[in-house]
Amino acid sequence: MPAQAKRVSIPFANQYGERAAKTVSTERLVNWYADKVETHGKPRFVLQQRPGLNTVSTIGTGPHRRSMEHAGVMYLVSGGSVYSVNTAETATFIASINTHTGRVGMASNGTQLIIVDGADGWLYNSVTMVWSQITDVDFVDARQVVFFHGRFVVIKPNTGEFYISGLYDGATWTALDFANAEVDPDNLKALNVLHQELWLLGDYTTQIYVDTGNPVFPYEPQPGGMIEWGIAAQWTAVKGDNTLFWLAKTRDGHGSVIKATGYSPAVISSDALEEAIGRYSRIDDAFAFVMKPNDKNLWYVLTFPTANVTWVFDAATSLWHQWSSYGVGRFKGATHCFFNTRHYIGSDTDGTLYRLEATAFKDGTDPLERLASGVHTGNDQNMVFWHGLEVLFDAGVGLATGQGSDPQAMLRWSDDGGYTWSNSHWRSIGKLGEYSHRAIWRRLGRSRHRVFELTVTDPVNATVVGLYAQISTGVD
Repeated sequence: MPAQAKRVSIPFANQYGERAAKTVSTERLVNWYADKVETHGKPRFVLQQRPGLNTVSTIGTGPHRRSMEHAGVMYLVSGGSVYSVNTAETATFIASINTHTGRVGMASNGTQLIIVDGADGWLYNSVTMVWSQITDVDFVDARQVVFFHGRFVVIKPNTGEFYISGLYDGATWTALDFANAEVDPDNLKALNVLHQELWLLGDYTTQIYVDTGNPVFPYEPQPGGMIEWGIAAQWTAVKGDNTLFWLAKTRDGHGSVIKATGYSPAVISSDALEEAIGRYSRIDDAFAFVMKPNDKNLWYVLTFPTANVTWVFDAATSLWHQWSSYGVGRFKGATHCFFNTRHYIGSDTDGTLYRLEATAFKDGTDPLERLASGVHTGNDQNMVFWHGLEVLFDAGVGLATGQGSDPQAMLRWSDDGGYTWSNSHWRSIGKLGEYSHRAIWRRLGRSRHRVFELTVTDPVNATVVGLYAQISTGVD
């Protein structure tokens, strides 16, 4: 016989932690993230939705391959074309390059913008407005480039060598102006600049160089600056939050995300992420960018194109969630540039340029589907009788007209650990101004262990404050 009903708080997802063995974890968090807040001095999590995408314009044929700010203007590569975008969001064609796909490297010395694509190098002088191809015979076919202490630095493909340009001159390269990161014979794959140091990431190790002013070659190894972690995907090494993040590997294996803490990087990938990476057929094509769209959360956004999934690390909480674009799977953003106080995202399939904005509740014209599934309830195997379930939303956020004027939430559940699911049951979040509206589902049957899944697709701000159930327990 069931005991007297009582109201209890139900644990809900605060990260994406689903495991292959669903009895271990069924937590999923897609396009929602757990935001840590305090109530009466006690910390708790609420679910906030990721910012949506507002369309700016179509620039070129796409896909977007890289973007960055240079001399107060945003520059981007879309397909085989280079464009500038000013603060009024007006795009201007500059020139064409010889490749049309694949990611490109970009860097600025304040006057010159350099673009490398693995086949050629190009320069744009923002003062003279002259575009030119690098024709120096000593220039190598680099795919990545950084600016470090007055010079551009590139990696020679399939070697441990890195080359430097002339001082503030990306057109001049000398055959002998190179060094070999030779503490380990692995090939260099990526490079970045952190804390006035040049970080060179190889297959299995990372080496740090500093500017010593040596007239023969200005950059020399930093004593003690060698890390026994290499990089598994060259486009995942990005700087943010005063550190460096990347998808790493060692000679023992690969698939951990780490961040630099001095010269002793810390693993930040979760067990669920590392298990998932171990199942992916390819990870070397992964890419990442870092953004901070509000004053609190810095996100490392990591996309695996072949696996068709995007994972996001929240540095404020150290929790992972996922981003997804409707009908795509992974998040459809290929590039990110913070410019003119706005976050711009370039499409990975066409020429569309977006603004990532908290007030956007769609991705362009596509729905923004937010999904959360929680942990198992009733794992003590006692029978639970579900008299009602209430999801506390920030109610009354419906739109005045059109889709979203009566926003709906969809609830379904699984009584076998997440392998099969019930039909979806719809409830209103609350029309515009209905701030006291309650989203309640009643008579939900009974179970020994249950997982709830919540989905919202309407174009409204769907903040989830809490989850409560009216239950009784018994033996059956």
